[in-house]
Amino acid sequence: MEAYKRNHTFYNFDLVMELFIKNMVCDRCIMTVKQALDELTLDYDSVQLGEVKLNAGITGSQFATLKEKLRITGFELLDDQKASLVNRVKSCIIKYIHSDEDTAMNMKLSVLLADKLETDYNYLSALFSSVEGITIEKYVILQRIERVKELLTYTDLVLLDIKQMDEEAHQAITGVKNHLTLRFATYLAEIGKPTWIRYVLVPGYTDQQEHLHQLGAFVKDMKNVEKIEIQPYHKLGKHKYEALGWQYQLEDVEMNTAEQLTKAKKILSTYGKEVVVN
Repeated sequence: MEAYKRNHTFYNFDLVMELFIKNMVCDRCIMTVKQALDELTLDYDSVQLGEVKLNAGITGSQFATLKEKLRITGFELLDDQKASLVNRVKSCIIKYIHSDEDTAMNMKLSVLLADKLETDYNYLSALFSSVEGITIEKYVILQRIERVKELLTYTDLVLLDIKQMDEEAHQAITGVKNHLTLRFATYLAEIGKPTWIRYVLVPGYTDQQEHLHQLGAFVKDMKNVEKIEIQPYHKLGKHKYEALGWQYQLEDVEMNTAEQLTKAKKILSTYGKEVVVN
């Protein structure tokens, strides 16, 4: 215990006006914490994700009792100030990802964290990595994934664009690989989320027969895929590039012929899915 104390900074409970709680992620968590505070007749000003602001100090006995109550319901009342700071970082990130406010979403996360926590971001980043074993950036990615999973519970239909099935060709066209898109498609199949696949047929780029067969084989056994939509290539967005002073990379690509569209539809139709040309 003495060794533990030497490596941790504990609250002076008489002075504590803020409590930090781990594992709070939603409004129901806030309600549960409020109930625990009310049961102990603790006077609090507000309860937010990961944080409670008190109107009066808390005794060591009250702290221990509250800690046990919260533990039973799946939360952890933190008594180490560095761990508390890490938890506040997590709470800020969760609020940031769930925010519908343009101001918050347009602010760089590092700036937001430094501003909200009044602490240098480099220190926050190093502390977070040392305590959690992952970087703040990695944690943000994981939380975004969880946010998408949550939103999918309210989604009736997903329209999923697949640019190209071949990884190298996808990299050449878009600048990134296609593994995340394909993993997401697989996840949608696993949870049975109704999905329409949208595929833009760009002559010379995405109309190769072998790649169309790859797409058909990929979705063939996905029972959630209700339809494949072939999107004919067009140049309606060309003027936007010109307005921005950007070079339009597909300047010499012609729009699809009826024969090309029919051929692509015929190939994809052999894999048992409804195929339409939009």
